Amino acid sequence: MKALVLETERACEGLCTEFLGALYRGALDNMQWVYQLQVQCERFIHLLSVAARLCDDPLQQEIRRKHFRAERAHPEQLRQWMTTAGLDPQRPWRPTLEQTALIDFLTDITVHGTSAEQVLILNVLSERLAWLTFRALLRYFGRTKLHGTYWQEHEDVDQEHAKMGVAELPQHVVDLERPVLQQRLKRGLFLYDRAINSWAWFA
Repeated sequence: MKALVLETERACEGLCTEFLGALYRGALDNMQWVYQLQVQCERFIHLLSVAARLCDDPLQQEIRRKHFRAERAHPEQLRQWMTTAGLDPQRPWRPTLEQTALIDFLTDITVHGTSAEQVLILNVLSERLAWLTFRALLRYFGRTKLHGTYWQEHEDVDQEHAKMGVAELPQHVVDLERPVLQQRLKRGLFLYDRAINSWAWFA
């Protein structure tokens, strides 16, 4: 699994260039992209809950429960920050088509994926990319604007969450599933890149 983790970390470094470019140009200072982040946050936390309920491996199930418990307050924390930032967290907002495609993929992994697929996509990929994205946002906007528990927790725990469940996967299982895992990873990287880049359209 270590090789797949390293491959994921390297691949994540080159993603979301359209979103980051818009960010550094100041095109996202209107914060309208936050509504897409809100959609992603709420759907992802729901999927963590589903993953914990459906898992039939007692060890991995406890890890999924721990992951969900650590993040279940994030939607409310984000809504609280949005209110203080002058955004309306109750505003109806449809996800972009790219974001919908990503959510559909994550749902498929959650409901039908093996434990190895779920660890790779929901933990290693999702949390690594979240850490990189939030790090860039915090560096650009600073803690004065991105204040509060929601932003602080992402900086503190995303890297730890990316490791959850990895050590508990038997290597022979990973080796057996490696071709499928690499296909899933390639698809996940593609969809995450398109989804987050679509947030730049709200400049």
